[in-house]
Amino acid sequence: DKTTKYETLADAVAAVTDNTPTTIVMIANEEVGGKTGVVIPKNKEITLDIAGNNITGNFDNKGACALITNNGKLTIKDSSSATEDGYGTGKICSGAADPGMWQEKNYATNVILNNGTLNIVSGYLENTSAPSNISYVVDNSSNGVDTALNISGGKLVNTYCDVVRMFCNSTTKQNNVTITGGELTSNNGAAVWMQLTSNNYQKLANLSVSDNAKLESTAGGHAIDISTWGDTFEKVVVSITGGEVKGGIDMLRYNNSVAKDYALTGISISGGKTSLVDATNTIAASKFITAGYFNEDVTEYVADGYKCIPDTTWSPDYNYIVVPCDYVA
Repeated sequence: DKTTKYETLADAVAAVTDNTPTTIVMIANEEVGGKTGVVIPKNKEITLDIAGNNITGNFDNKGACALITNNGKLTIKDSSSATEDGYGTGKICSGAADPGMWQEKNYATNVILNNGTLNIVSGYLENTSAPSNISYVVDNSSNGVDTALNISGGKLVNTYCDVVRMFCNSTTKQNNVTITGGELTSNNGAAVWMQLTSNNYQKLANLSVSDNAKLESTAGGHAIDISTWGDTFEKVVVSITGGEVKGGIDMLRYNNSVAKDYALTGISISGGKTSLVDATNTIAASKFITAGYFNEDVTEYVADGYKCIPDTTWSPDYNYIVVPCDYVA
C-alpha cells in the first residue's frame, strides 16, 4: 500500500495513473483558484475523500467557472460523516460575489461541472454565490458527451438558485441523473432543473428519484423544474419510485411560438411522497400515477385501475394515497 503526500489537490490528481481507480484523501483545507478549478481528466477514476476538510473557491464573475471540473469518473465522500450517506465536518463550497443573471452574462458559476460520471456518496456541498439564476451546485452537461450524476447521500444546498442543473443539449448523448439518497435543498430555485434548449429537437434526459432521496424547494421554486425553449419531450424520462419530492413539480415552455406537442409522456410516479404534483397545471401528460403518498387529491393524474383516497394515518403532511381500485382499507 503506497501513500504519497502532495501539496495540492491538483498535484494529487495529476499523479493518478489513467484507468486506475485511486483514492485521494484530503489532509488539510484548500482554496482552489482558476476558472476550471481542479480538473479530473477523461481517463482518470478518482475517489475524493474530503475527510472533514474544506475545499473552497471564490470567483471573479468574468466567465464560466467551477471549483471542480470532472471529465472522468469522480466519487465524492466525507469519511468524517457519522453515517456512510450523511455529511460530516468537511465542505466543498464555492461561489461568486456577483454572478449575475443569465439574461446579462449567460454563463454559469458552478461548484462542480460534470462532463463525465459523478458519484456523490456523502459530504456537504454548497454554492455560496450571491443572488443569481445561473449558479449551481452540480451542472450536469451533456453538451457533446454522455454524463451521469449519481447521488446516494450527502447534503447539497443552494440558497438562491438550483441545486442540480441538467443541461440537456444533445439528441445523441444521454443526460442521466439518479438520486437514491441524500438531501437536495434550494430556497429560491429547484432541487433539480431539467433544461432543454433550442427548437424542435428531441433531447435526451433521464431523471430517477427513489429510495431515501429528499428533494426540496422551500420558497419561490419547485423541487423539480422541467423547461424547454422549443425542444420537445419525446425522449425525456422522469421516474419517481420513492423518496420525497417536496415543493412541487413544474413544467415550463418558454417558446410557445413553436407548434409542437409538449406532452410529457415519459413521467411516472409509482411510490414515495410528493407534494404539488403539477404545481402550475402545465404537465400535459397521460395519467401517470400508480402509487405513492401526496399532499392533495391527485385523482386527475391517476392511471386506470388505481384510485386516490384520503389517508391520514401515515403522515400529516401527505394525507392522500394512490392504491389499486380493489384496495380495501
